[in-house]
Amino acid sequence: MKKFNISEFIWFFILLMFTLYIYFLLYTGKITLYIHPKLVKYSMFSFIVLGELTIVQLFKIFTVKTRITRKNGYTLFLLALVFGIFFAPGGLTSDIGDKKGVILVSSEDVENIGRHSHSEEQVIEGNEVIFTEKNYIHYLEDLSKNLDKHVGKKIKITGSVLKNDKLKEDEFILTRLLINCCAADSQVMGITVKYDKAISLSKDEWVNIEGIVSNKGKQPVILVQKINKVNKPGNPYIYE
Repeated sequence: MKKFNISEFIWFFILLMFTLYIYFLLYTGKITLYIHPKLVKYSMFSFIVLGELTIVQLFKIFTVKTRITRKNGYTLFLLALVFGIFFAPGGLTSDIGDKKGVILVSSEDVENIGRHSHSEEQVIEGNEVIFTEKNYIHYLEDLSKNLDKHVGKKIKITGSVLKNDKLKEDEFILTRLLINCCAADSQVMGITVKYDKAISLSKDEWVNIEGIVSNKGKQPVILVQKINKVNKPGNPYIYE
């Protein structure tokens, strides 16, 4: 006799929650907090497959209970769902910078910065270096490879403030978190900034900087002329 099967219902509930969660991420665009935009199409495919599996599982709720004991594997799926909902990646913080380490822009570190792949190359042109979401990694590479060429140019850039004990009181590192595939493989990229009131800035604050490109040996340094505190962007990542 067919009757309510609690085990099948639990699996149905888990599949339904995963389907709704992925739909939420896709609908709000928050899926890009986890993966590169170029991979979103695969998430759409996953959403369709999960939706179909959920419908199939619905018809299993009222079935004859078998004598075979089901494994309680759904506990792992529930934990994954809870962690995904309540511990979503929030972008760059000093803690992440400390754990992952920061790749500083430097002509000695061209290999680290230049190993990223791009569909097209962008180089700095003219007497102003204006960073945008699309040219960020390209311009970092260009600064690394051709620092002498860009010293003295005006620069405009936005990022998060990172401080550590190795920096002087009038210095901080302006950082961004770069993603090649997903949040797990993200890298913290930074450039040294010299500002006489750096002590007034708090770590993890977001600022927009206007200044002049200078150098400290083979490492570019931004000499601040103007700085404004800005809100943390809804999506703080830079994608390659």
